[in-house]
Formats: sequence, C-alpha cells, structure tokens
Amino acid sequence: MKNRSLSVLLITVFSISSVTADAQKIYLSPKGNDNNSGTFENPVASLNKACEAFIPQVAYYDSYFEQLYVNGRRATRAKSPNEEFYFVKKVEETVAETGTERMAQVAVQKIIVDSTDAKSIAGFTDQDYEDALIVFYHNWDNTRKRVLSFSKAQSAFFIAGEGMKPWNPINGKSRWLIENYRGALDSPGEWYLDRSGYLYYIPLPGETIQNTVFHAPILKEFINIKGESSDKPVSNIRFENLAFEVAEYRTPAAGNEPAQAAAPVGAVITLDYAKNISFNNCDIA
Repeated sequence: MKNRSLSVLLITVFSISSVTADAQKIYLSPKGNDNNSGTFENPVASLNKACEAFIPQVAYYDSYFEQLYVNGRRATRAKSPNEEFYFVKKVEETVAETGTERMAQVAVQKIIVDSTDAKSIAGFTDQDYEDALIVFYHNWDNTRKRVLSFSKAQSAFFIAGEGMKPWNPINGKSRWLIENYRGALDSPGEWYLDRSGYLYYIPLPGETIQNTVFHAPILKEFINIKGESSDKPVSNIRFENLAFEVAEYRTPAAGNEPAQAAAPVGAVITLDYAKNISFNNCDIA
C-alpha cells in the first residue's frame, strides 16, 4: 500500500494595492479548509481562496474600479466565454413607454439564447445581478446591460432601458458575452473585484511578485480648464514633462445604451473657453 501523506502546496499570491504588489505566503492543501487562515498548520482548500487580496478602500470608501492595468497591460475582467462570443437566438421586446422618437422611450427586451450558453447566468448570485454586464455586439454598435432576471425554462434573460433602434436592433445575428462576475474567473490574466474589497487575479505565465506592478485608476479626468466665456477665456497655460495615463470609467447603474466604441464617454482632458494652452513633452495615454 502506498503511503498517503498530507500534501501542502505553498503559493505566493498577489496582494494588490493601487500601484504596488506585496508578497504573501498562502498554504494550500486538499485537506484544508477555506475558512482557515492559510498558514502551514491551517491551510486553505482552494485556489480561489488562496488568490484573495483585500483592498479596504473598495470596501469602506466606495473606491470600486472597473479597470486594472498589470505591467502596463489592461487586464481582462473575468468573462464568459474566454474566447470568441455567444450568439443571440431571438429577441422579444415589450414597450412600456412609446415616447416621441423612432424607438420606444422605455422597453424590456427578452433575450433568448442557447441553453448551454445561459448556464452561467443561471448560477448568478444577487451580487452578480448588480455588477455583471451583458455586452452585445450588433453591427457597428455595442450595448452593455445589467441582467434583470433569468428564465431557465425559456433559456432567456431580461434587460431594460430604451427601446431598440429600428436601424440596428439586437437580433439573431448579434453576438454577446458576460463580464464581471466571479464565476467567470478561470483563465490567466483575468481579474475580478468583489464589492467586499477582495480583488482576485490569475497571473499570466512568468508574472511574479518581483516583476509585477498593478495600477487601478481612480480619476475620471486629468485636466479640465474652463474660462468664463469666449470674451474671457483662460489663456497662456503650458504643461511640460508630464504623463497622463489610465483614467477611470464606471458603468452607469442602468448600463450603456447602443454606442459606437466609446463615443458617449467624456474626454479626460477638456479645454472650454481656453486659448494658447500647450502640452510640451507630455504623454497622454
């Protein structure tokens, strides 16, 4: 008979702050418990537990963020599928308020999809319904919406907002994916931030504590210069040797209506009633 001994795996995980990563040793064992502290004597049981990194600013000061940069690369929020897209089978729309435009002012869309593709939504938690986003790609537009509810029997989920535009509706030719829910965290390079303050990240091959830097943006705009009027502008301001990088964007509670790329998103540098403003040797990314 082979001797069976308790195997304990030592894992170095990333404890992430806004700009740096600190090392922490977590011990993992098949006979561990995720309620344990992660020491050698009291190992945890799963990789998910081992990969926690707590950020108090998120938990206590409403500093939730939707972008994370790892070594200058924008990391991928946990999503399904990991590659390619799912496809919509059929859409049914119920109009609540017609309005005066070509599309309804308020409507609910029932999105019917393949039952296999819908399995992820079927397992949603209350937090997933609040934070997860369905991203649709339909012709030249993309739409980002929260899921209101899910019908397993009909393999359908429901979204709401404006009525679909008749010239570019979501239909059987549209593609979609789901992002930002913990159940989708399963591939290297993906990350997920829980509202409780825990950030989960699966490192890419070769990424270590020593060679990895994280940036989480918290500013929506870098510069806003505004004069009083065209007759009283702000003038003669010069910026030199500055770098502006990785601005924040937070998705509205209701999601985003159809748009081309980021057309409705405000600029990070705004000049209004301004003249003779120069940027010399500045990097804006």
